[in-house]
Amino acid sequence: MDIVLDKKDATNASIKIKVSEADYKQQFNSKLKEYGKKVQLKGFRPGKVPAGVIKKMYGKGILVEEINHLLSSSLSSYIVDNKLPLVGQPIPEEQESENTIDWDNQKDFEFSYRVGLAGEYEYNLENVTVTSYNVTVADEDVQEVIENIRKQQGKSENPEEVAAGDMIFGKLEQVLTKKAKDEGETAYEKDVLIDTEKVVEAEVEKIVGLEKEAHFDFTIRKFFKDGAETIKEITGLSLEEAKQLKGKYRFTIENITRQAEAELNQDLFDNIFGPDTVNGEEEFVAKVKESIAENFEKDTNLFLQNTIRDKVLESVDIALPDEFLKDWLYESNEGKFSKSQIEEEYEKYANERRWSLIVGRIAEENDFKVEDDEILGQAKNFVRSQIGGAMAMSPQIEDMIDSLAERYLNEDNGRMVEQFESQVMYDKVLDFVKGKVNIETKDVSKSEFEKIVTA
Repeated sequence: MDIVLDKKDATNASIKIKVSEADYKQQFNSKLKEYGKKVQLKGFRPGKVPAGVIKKMYGKGILVEEINHLLSSSLSSYIVDNKLPLVGQPIPEEQESENTIDWDNQKDFEFSYRVGLAGEYEYNLENVTVTSYNVTVADEDVQEVIENIRKQQGKSENPEEVAAGDMIFGKLEQVLTKKAKDEGETAYEKDVLIDTEKVVEAEVEKIVGLEKEAHFDFTIRKFFKDGAETIKEITGLSLEEAKQLKGKYRFTIENITRQAEAELNQDLFDNIFGPDTVNGEEEFVAKVKESIAENFEKDTNLFLQNTIRDKVLESVDIALPDEFLKDWLYESNEGKFSKSQIEEEYEKYANERRWSLIVGRIAEENDFKVEDDEILGQAKNFVRSQIGGAMAMSPQIEDMIDSLAERYLNEDNGRMVEQFESQVMYDKVLDFVKGKVNIETKDVSKSEFEKIVTA
């Protein structure tokens, strides 16, 4: 077998593979014999069908299968052995399609593949500077979380009169004008649940004190704080349909629900953080503050990771075979995306590929390895994130996490193992990069950080 790399330029090349009969003959004949032992034909005893008959009936299919297997393994080995910086996967040249090959008579074959290569590049992490933000936990942040906890852990009540913050269930009816009625227009009606927290304050004041079976009229476009978004939410209409609702509406109250706040007592503390974790209100407040700080840290770490990625990419020039990659993305996705869609998203994909190349190179240069216990740890972290990252993890929950993690590692022929291994390797590379780039730390408030993220 003869394999030759023909470089067109720094990022585009073709790989030509010449296959002679000697490359596949032994395996081909072996497969024919296997078929001969299994095939049953009328007039022949099992395993006694002549080789010529087997070859005539199945030879072409076996040959195609063997050639394709040989091409796949040889091409992969060549790419790995020669350390080609491949991006995307090889694309068979059109003129070498199976339709142009005489499988019945041809002995030697020649195939050609288009390949895309990443251009050579250098990187210097010491030249990269990023800002890491430390979000300070304010007292109002702690109080807001505690209020939410008390509401979530409180019991539902059904009072007789509406108060601010209640949920009211009832019938929403459009109030038609006389002209609309005369023209035969049908009034919109629907049973809905309205959260008074989403109603503008001036309208809430009109509702407070109303009892069940009472009704009130309002202008629907001026009633909710978020306008059409809330109308869409309570009615189930699309946003465009919600925007069409206008004019006067009447709401008849059928039920009132109030979420009474849970008391700040040991039962609440144990329910949130687990038994014997905190004792008393002072420790509870401190633990809530600690949890908020941990969540802020996760958010700022993720933002730092993305910033490092962007800044490193800005500092490195990696040429890619753009047209090849666009063709490959179109063909490999089998028409799921149009060429115009690929064009729109290409720059994002190209940067993901560039970052992946840098991560892979750093891992290889520093000989990073991933151990089995690290993969298991990553699997457990994944399970924790799936169950909501609860504040407290009881021994029973931890046992469940261990069991689910083991199950994930044994499912889908190890597919999840590869994902967890990749994540662990990525984290190792990121920690390495963090230790090399210049990181400036800045304290900010929650609102300041939110503005920075959304800028």
